[in-house]
Amino acid sequence: MELHEALLQDPEFVKEFGGMLNPNGSVTIDRSRVHPPWSDVCSRCKRLYDPGIRRCEAFGDSPIPDDIWFGRDDHHTPRAGDGGLTFAPSP
Repeated sequence: MELHEALLQDPEFVKEFGGMLNPNGSVTIDRSRVHPPWSDVCSRCKRLYDPGIRRCEAFGDSPIPDDIWFGRDDHHTPRAGDGGLTFAPSP
């Protein structure tokens, strides 16, 4: 019996980690992450204060918009919801 097959026989393992184990035996660490923890734009901006939940001074309690987080918009011009705060390079 392969290791991954043996692990799938353990109910405690399946409860805790079953979603991480792929049929071929490989492991996916973070299947649920839709947004990477690092942004080409935001990670270089001094206004970013919580990359884990995509929060910055410009957007406050709202997540940073996807087009900025994924680098499709460099946020050098104001947009709705940013309170006039745009990209500011980190020192």
